[in-house]
Amino acid sequence: MNARTLPFWMAAIAAAALALGAAAAPAAAQTQAAGSDRVVVPLSHPSQPARVNVAMVFGSITVRAYNGQSVVITTRGGHGDHRRPLPPEAQGMRRLTLNPAITADEDDNTVNVHMSLFDGGGNVTLEVPADTSLKLHTVNGGEISVTGVHGDLNVSDLNGAIYLNHVSGSILANALNGRITATVDALDPNKPSSFSSMNGTIDVTLPPATRANLRLRTDHGDIYIDNGFNFQVRNTRASTSERGRNGMFRVRINRTIEGALNGGGTEVRFTDFNGSIYVRKGK
Repeated sequence: MNARTLPFWMAAIAAAALALGAAAAPAAAQTQAAGSDRVVVPLSHPSQPARVNVAMVFGSITVRAYNGQSVVITTRGGHGDHRRPLPPEAQGMRRLTLNPAITADEDDNTVNVHMSLFDGGGNVTLEVPADTSLKLHTVNGGEISVTGVHGDLNVSDLNGAIYLNHVSGSILANALNGRITATVDALDPNKPSSFSSMNGTIDVTLPPATRANLRLRTDHGDIYIDNGFNFQVRNTRASTSERGRNGMFRVRINRTIEGALNGGGTEVRFTDFNGSIYVRKGK
């Protein structure tokens, strides 16, 4: 399969159009030449599920499902315009902000989006077909928000919150220093899901008929589950003891709560170190 490279710098887009001769490249170049920060990435197989990977160091990621067959990327901000104060030498002057330097490569329905490490930050918004799998990662300066996507979700935010709104599929969500809030329409019954945070609340709403085996643990917080759920605890606070080779006696207390939701099913893990866990029953 041919890969299409769609850099956001106008000169790079023009060079790519000349070098690749791809049908989509002239349209992308025209969009950039008009001063827009919106680029459309066509899929090799529009009728099949897509996969989108986004990796950023600074900035936020927003993904929304839409009724289309391409991946639409919109950027704003960049170069730390919201982080660096106006220097005294620039008083009375207007700052000219450039869009963040981003490249997007498409090959066989997989779109890889990258932001330059030398940019000070920016916000990326993607419109994707609903049946899309996502791998999203950002480190500093923003949150991750996903709405209406039905596919495998692998979402990681080092210093920010994660919001998942009406999503379906297998979900792996990890926020090291931030909360996780999720409203799930359906879990993939054939794949496990996981929600984890080091320093933040985990608040997940599941459909009433969800069948799952839950494993819940928090070291410095509490665990709450909706009274409307049929949840049967199978194991809680089990302890083990052993004497090591050095003669010392060790006792381990397992703070993990295990149980069956509506009789059990796919495995769903909730892991928190410094925060509480809430499992709510949807409508």
